[in-house]
Amino acid sequence: MVSMAGCKDIIEKKDVLLKGLIDLYLSKEFEEIVFVASGSSYNIANCAKYAIQKFLKVRVTVINSITFAKYENLYFNKALILCLSQSGRSTSKYYCSSKKSKRNGLYLWSNINGR
Repeated sequence: MVSMAGCKDIIEKKDVLLKGLIDLYLSKEFEEIVFVASGSSYNIANCAKYAIQKFLKVRVTVINSITFAKYENLYFNKALILCLSQSGRSTSKYYCSSKKSKRNGLYLWSNINGR
């Protein structure tokens, strides 16, 4: 769990922490953003989905990592695909870094616990 001080630190450093992601998003013409996640990360992606759609005016899809890896990874050709993992050890991390899914572009994952 992230402490209040840790949250405050993240908020204060948001410009630095998000610069690479913002630069990447602005560098290409993505048709959508796809969050690949499971568990807590899946839930937070669903919470963020509507705000991102509203502010960026882009379709946002949230998909379970196993579904993405086994069935739907071929359908996101012009998407920024972001793989989220709270612990850094979830299936999202492994499926997104697999050769099968790399053909669609860049994959990132967030490790909330800092491991």
